[in-house]
Amino acid sequence: MYIIFDDEIIDSEDIKKIIEDNTLFKVDKDLCSATNREDMIVFSLKAKISDLVEGVSTENITDEEFALCMEKSDEIGVAIGKLMPRFYRVHLETCRIDLSDDTVRAVIGICHYSISLIKLHDVIRRFLSQA
Repeated sequence: MYIIFDDEIIDSEDIKKIIEDNTLFKVDKDLCSATNREDMIVFSLKAKISDLVEGVSTENITDEEFALCMEKSDEIGVAIGKLMPRFYRVHLETCRIDLSDDTVRAVIGICHYSISLIKLHDVIRRFLSQA
């Protein structure tokens, strides 16, 4: 889907490729059209727990291991922000660990700097339950 960022038109597939090629996350769903906005990119992401943190078993996951998985996921969110072109806002929310397929689920929102952070958080919050 094509998104308008200030005076640029960006293909969400290009952003998807940047995320998948440079991080442990894979795009599970492209939620751009579901946002009903023409100025935001939103993806549902997932990553294998074993790729994020070595030696963590989801069968008997402890609170410390759970927190470590969430922390590693958030660190990758910061790294994604550094991979994006200049003047992009990036916000990643790690929402849960899916024990059925041993993955960490997250939602990432990307928009132009001119869009307020409050709007970006609002859009991401809407999709956290769907991830």
